[in-house]
Amino acid sequence: FFVFLCSQSYNKSVSKQLTVNKITVGALIFIIAGSFLFFYNWKFNEFGMKAFKGNENISDYIKSQMGICFRTHEESGSSKCYKAAADLFMDQFSFETILQEFTAGEGSLEIFARCHETAHYIGRKSFQIEQSVPLLFSKGTSACWGGFYHGVVEGYFDSKNLSFANASLLAGEIKKVCGAWQDYKSPRAFGECIHGIGHALMFISNSDLPQSLRWCDEL
Repeated sequence: FFVFLCSQSYNKSVSKQLTVNKITVGALIFIIAGSFLFFYNWKFNEFGMKAFKGNENISDYIKSQMGICFRTHEESGSSKCYKAAADLFMDQFSFETILQEFTAGEGSLEIFARCHETAHYIGRKSFQIEQSVPLLFSKGTSACWGGFYHGVVEGYFDSKNLSFANASLLAGEIKKVCGAWQDYKSPRAFGECIHGIGHALMFISNSDLPQSLRWCDEL
Protein backbone atom coordinates (compact mmCIF):
# COMPACT_ATOMS: atom_id res chain seq x y z
CA PHE A 1 0.00 0.00 0.00
CA PHE A 2 2.84 2.35 0.91
CA VAL A 3 4.57 1.59 -2.42
CA PHE A 4 1.30 2.32 -4.26
CA LEU A 5 0.94 5.72 -2.56
CA CYS A 6 4.55 6.61 -3.33
CA SER A 7 4.03 5.57 -6.94
CA GLN A 8 0.92 7.74 -7.24
CA SER A 9 2.71 10.68 -5.67
CA TYR A 10 5.66 10.22 -8.02
CA ASN A 11 3.40 10.04 -11.09
CA LYS A 12 1.61 13.23 -10.07
CA SER A 13 4.94 14.95 -9.55
CA VAL A 14 6.20 13.87 -12.97
CA SER A 15 2.94 14.90 -14.61
CA LYS A 16 3.08 18.29 -12.96
CA GLN A 17 6.70 18.76 -14.03
CA LEU A 18 5.85 17.83 -17.63
CA THR A 19 3.02 20.37 -17.61
CA VAL A 20 5.38 23.05 -16.32
CA ASN A 21 7.95 22.13 -18.99
CA LYS A 22 5.32 22.34 -21.74
CA ILE A 23 4.23 25.76 -20.51
CA THR A 24 7.86 26.92 -20.36
CA VAL A 25 8.64 25.66 -23.85
CA GLY A 26 5.45 27.22 -25.19
CA ALA A 27 6.31 30.55 -23.58
CA LEU A 28 9.83 30.46 -25.03
CA ILE A 29 8.50 29.72 -28.53
CA PHE A 30 6.03 32.60 -28.18
CA ILE A 31 8.77 34.98 -27.03
CA ILE A 32 11.17 33.94 -29.81
CA ALA A 33 8.47 34.20 -32.49
CA GLY A 34 7.34 37.55 -31.14
CA SER A 35 10.90 38.87 -31.07
CA PHE A 36 11.47 37.73 -34.66
CA LEU A 37 8.31 39.44 -35.85
CA PHE A 38 9.20 42.59 -33.93
CA PHE A 39 12.68 42.91 -35.41
CA TYR A 40 11.45 41.82 -38.85
CA ASN A 41 8.77 44.50 -38.86
CA TRP A 42 11.10 47.09 -37.32
CA LYS A 43 13.63 46.51 -40.09
CA PHE A 44 11.12 47.44 -42.78
CA ASN A 45 8.85 49.76 -40.82
CA GLU A 46 11.83 52.04 -40.41
CA PHE A 47 10.86 53.10 -43.92
CA GLY A 48 7.13 52.39 -43.72
CA MET A 49 7.29 49.19 -45.79
CA LYS A 50 4.87 46.30 -45.39
CA ALA A 51 4.61 42.63 -46.23
CA PHE A 52 2.75 41.40 -49.30
CA LYS A 53 -0.87 40.34 -48.83
CA GLY A 54 -2.28 37.48 -50.86
CA ASN A 55 -5.09 39.54 -52.36
CA GLU A 56 -2.74 42.27 -53.65
CA ASN A 57 -1.50 42.71 -57.18
CA ILE A 58 2.21 41.90 -57.04
CA SER A 59 3.15 44.54 -59.61
CA ASP A 60 1.36 47.25 -57.65
CA TYR A 61 2.92 46.00 -54.43
CA ILE A 62 6.51 46.10 -55.68
CA LYS A 63 5.95 49.51 -57.26
CA SER A 64 4.50 50.85 -54.00
CA GLN A 65 7.45 49.65 -51.88
CA MET A 66 9.99 51.03 -54.35
CA GLY A 67 7.95 54.22 -54.34
CA ILE A 68 8.50 54.59 -50.60
CA CYS A 69 12.25 54.79 -51.16
CA PHE A 70 11.88 57.04 -54.19
CA ARG A 71 9.59 59.59 -52.54
CA THR A 72 11.09 59.60 -49.06
CA HIS A 73 14.77 58.92 -49.47
CA GLU A 74 15.76 59.84 -53.02
CA GLU A 75 16.94 63.32 -52.10
CA SER A 76 19.42 62.04 -49.51
CA GLY A 77 20.79 59.48 -51.96
CA SER A 78 20.54 56.83 -49.27
CA SER A 79 20.92 53.22 -50.41
CA LYS A 80 19.71 51.83 -47.10
CA CYS A 81 16.06 51.99 -48.09
CA TYR A 82 16.60 50.21 -51.41
CA LYS A 83 18.61 47.47 -49.71
CA ALA A 84 15.74 47.01 -47.26
CA ALA A 85 13.34 46.80 -50.20
CA ALA A 86 15.51 44.12 -51.83
CA ASP A 87 15.59 42.12 -48.59
CA LEU A 88 11.84 42.47 -48.21
CA PHE A 89 11.21 41.23 -51.76
CA MET A 90 13.66 38.32 -51.41
CA ASP A 91 11.98 37.22 -48.18
CA GLN A 92 8.71 36.81 -50.07
CA PHE A 93 9.43 36.09 -53.75
CA SER A 94 11.92 34.30 -55.96
CA PHE A 95 14.53 36.42 -57.69
CA GLU A 96 13.00 35.37 -61.02
CA THR A 97 9.66 36.88 -60.01
CA ILE A 98 11.27 40.11 -58.80
CA LEU A 99 13.27 40.55 -62.01
CA GLN A 100 10.16 39.87 -64.07
CA GLU A 101 8.31 42.58 -62.19
CA PHE A 102 11.21 45.00 -62.56
CA THR A 103 11.22 44.42 -66.32
CA ALA A 104 7.48 45.02 -66.53
CA GLY A 105 7.65 48.10 -64.33
CA GLU A 106 10.72 49.89 -65.69
CA GLY A 107 8.42 52.41 -67.33
CA SER A 108 7.38 53.77 -63.93
CA LEU A 109 9.64 56.34 -62.30
CA GLU A 110 9.40 54.65 -58.89
CA ILE A 111 11.08 51.53 -60.26
CA PHE A 112 13.19 53.06 -63.03
CA ALA A 113 15.01 55.48 -60.70
CA ARG A 114 16.98 52.94 -58.66
CA CYS A 115 16.04 49.44 -59.77
CA HIS A 116 19.60 48.85 -61.01
CA GLU A 117 20.94 49.35 -57.51
CA THR A 118 18.14 47.28 -55.98
CA ALA A 119 18.87 44.48 -58.46
CA HIS A 120 22.49 44.51 -57.26
CA TYR A 121 21.31 43.73 -53.73
CA ILE A 122 19.01 41.01 -55.04
CA GLY A 123 21.91 39.47 -56.95
CA ARG A 124 24.15 39.49 -53.87
CA LYS A 125 21.50 37.85 -51.71
CA SER A 126 20.68 35.31 -54.41
CA PHE A 127 24.33 34.24 -54.49
CA GLN A 128 24.31 33.81 -50.72
CA ILE A 129 21.44 31.36 -51.20
CA GLU A 130 22.45 29.51 -54.37
CA GLN A 131 26.26 29.78 -54.21
CA SER A 132 26.53 29.34 -57.98
CA VAL A 133 27.40 31.99 -60.56
CA PRO A 134 26.53 29.79 -63.59
CA LEU A 135 23.14 28.82 -62.15
CA LEU A 136 22.15 32.40 -61.40
CA PHE A 137 23.32 33.68 -64.78
CA SER A 138 21.31 30.96 -66.49
CA LYS A 139 18.14 31.89 -64.59
CA GLY A 140 18.63 35.64 -64.26
CA THR A 141 17.82 38.43 -66.69
CA SER A 142 19.33 41.76 -67.71
CA ALA A 143 16.46 43.68 -66.09
CA CYS A 144 17.45 47.16 -64.99
CA TRP A 145 20.70 47.18 -66.99
CA GLY A 146 22.01 43.89 -65.65
CA GLY A 147 22.09 44.90 -62.00
CA PHE A 148 21.24 41.36 -60.89
CA TYR A 149 24.21 39.88 -62.75
CA HIS A 150 26.57 42.47 -61.29
CA GLY A 151 25.31 41.75 -57.78
CA VAL A 152 25.86 38.01 -58.26
CA VAL A 153 29.55 38.59 -59.03
CA GLU A 154 29.81 40.95 -56.06
CA GLY A 155 28.30 38.22 -53.89
CA TYR A 156 30.85 35.73 -55.22
CA PHE A 157 33.78 38.01 -54.39
CA ASP A 158 32.34 38.73 -50.97
CA SER A 159 31.87 35.01 -50.21
CA LYS A 160 35.55 34.39 -50.97
CA ASN A 161 36.63 37.26 -48.69
CA LEU A 162 38.71 38.59 -51.57
CA SER A 163 40.83 41.64 -50.98
CA PHE A 164 43.82 43.41 -52.51
CA ALA A 165 45.92 42.13 -49.61
CA ASN A 166 45.94 38.63 -51.13
CA ALA A 167 47.06 39.46 -54.66
CA SER A 168 47.53 35.93 -56.03
CA LEU A 169 44.14 34.70 -54.83
CA LEU A 170 42.36 37.77 -56.16
CA ALA A 171 44.08 37.52 -59.55
CA GLY A 172 43.10 33.86 -59.84
CA GLU A 173 39.45 34.53 -59.03
CA ILE A 174 39.27 37.42 -61.50
CA LYS A 175 40.45 35.08 -64.23
CA LYS A 176 38.12 32.18 -63.45
CA VAL A 177 34.86 33.61 -62.04
CA CYS A 178 33.23 34.24 -65.44
CA GLY A 179 34.63 31.20 -67.24
CA ALA A 180 34.37 31.20 -71.06
CA TRP A 181 31.86 33.08 -73.18
CA GLN A 182 30.65 29.75 -74.61
CA ASP A 183 29.24 28.90 -71.16
CA TYR A 184 26.60 31.63 -71.40
CA LYS A 185 23.20 31.81 -73.04
CA SER A 186 24.25 34.94 -74.92
CA PRO A 187 27.38 37.07 -75.47
CA ARG A 188 25.65 39.84 -73.57
CA ALA A 189 25.35 37.67 -70.46
CA PHE A 190 29.09 36.98 -70.58
CA GLY A 191 29.70 40.70 -70.98
CA GLU A 192 27.54 41.38 -67.93
CA CYS A 193 29.71 38.99 -65.90
CA ILE A 194 32.88 40.79 -66.97
CA HIS A 195 31.19 44.08 -66.18
CA GLY A 196 30.24 42.61 -62.80
CA ILE A 197 33.92 42.02 -62.01
CA GLY A 198 34.43 45.77 -62.27
CA HIS A 199 31.57 46.35 -59.82
CA ALA A 200 32.97 43.68 -57.49
CA LEU A 201 36.41 45.30 -57.51
CA MET A 202 34.84 48.65 -56.67
CA PHE A 203 32.84 46.88 -53.96
CA ILE A 204 35.90 45.40 -52.20
CA SER A 205 38.02 48.54 -52.71
CA ASN A 206 35.44 50.91 -51.23
CA SER A 207 35.05 52.59 -54.64
CA ASP A 208 38.75 53.12 -55.32
CA LEU A 209 38.49 53.51 -59.12
CA PRO A 210 42.22 53.69 -60.05
CA GLN A 211 43.03 50.60 -58.01
CA SER A 212 40.03 48.70 -59.40
CA LEU A 213 41.02 49.54 -62.98
CA ARG A 214 44.56 48.26 -62.40
CA TRP A 215 43.14 44.93 -61.25
CA CYS A 216 40.94 44.70 -64.33
CA ASP A 217 44.17 44.17 -66.27
CA GLU A 218 44.25 40.67 -64.73
CA LEU A 219 41.55 39.71 -67.24
